[in-house]
Amino acid sequence: MQLLRKLLGWNFALFAVVSILNGCWLLIEPIHGRGASLPIPLLAVEVAFFVVAWWMIWKGKPSARIWGGAGSLMLILDSLYFYIRTSRSLWGMLMLGSVGVAAFL
Repeated sequence: MQLLRKLLGWNFALFAVVSILNGCWLLIEPIHGRGASLPIPLLAVEVAFFVVAWWMIWKGKPSARIWGGAGSLMLILDSLYFYIRTSRSLWGMLMLGSVGVAAFL
């Protein structure tokens, strides 16, 4: 279980980098009415959750389980948001969030 939590922690780091790149892309080239991306302030909140979750897991802090669960819930909410917005499902993100919730909580 500890190895799974560490892997999920690095996954949060990856998602933080992807969210930062997505935010930069939105600043450079706004999507004209048909985009599925989160608004930039929500992307900033998402990045904060993912970075704190990754840091706590990496350092082995006692609050890592709480932040890992919060980051996993963020993945689930993201996949639901994109499904509502585009009618496309992101099953991988939904499953990863579900596994994370089970691993951390």
